[in-house]
Amino acid sequence: MKISLIIPFYKVPHEIFERCLESLLAFQEREAEFIFINDGSPDAELVEMVTQAATRDGRVRLFELS
Repeated sequence: MKISLIIPFYKVPHEIFERCLESLLAFQEREAEFIFINDGSPDAELVEMVTQAATRDGRVRLFELS
């Protein structure tokens, strides 16, 4: 069974976002996917955090809505 977690973000404080991302990456289940949805957040640093996490962990995916 595959687990999919959808995490929308828009103007999230960096500390909370980092803790969420780190917690998900520490999750041991390999049959999981973490789908981050950027709903037009003006904070490019949050997008960069997810992009870097996606290069390290294939479970992370980023979708950007316009």
